[in-house]
Amino acid sequence: MKQFEVDDNEEKIGRWNKIEHAAFIEGIKLFGKNWKLVSQHIGTRSSTQVRSHAQKYFLRESTRQAVKQQAKEYYAKLPSITEIKKSTKDASTQYGEGISFPKIQIVSCMHVFV
Repeated sequence: MKQFEVDDNEEKIGRWNKIEHAAFIEGIKLFGKNWKLVSQHIGTRSSTQVRSHAQKYFLRESTRQAVKQQAKEYYAKLPSITEIKKSTKDASTQYGEGISFPKIQIVSCMHVFV
């Protein structure tokens, strides 16, 4: 059985390997969005394949940045450990003295029975 080989003139199909992706990133840095030159830099992908890969790559990167920003904003809103310590009070229970519990405010409690 013959082993599959890729000629230098043939283009690959399927998933991009790490070497191709690294060459893609390098090509973007060197040639911008000139897909033909990026394709030549990679050597194994057509300009159409490069353009499609770029579209997916940029979409993934923008999503990753948006998630990162959302997480940053979320964690910025959380109280610091010193604020949490200030808002706790000591309480005695049947199990021990001086156990700290956070203060809980119940604004309203309404049960509706039909």
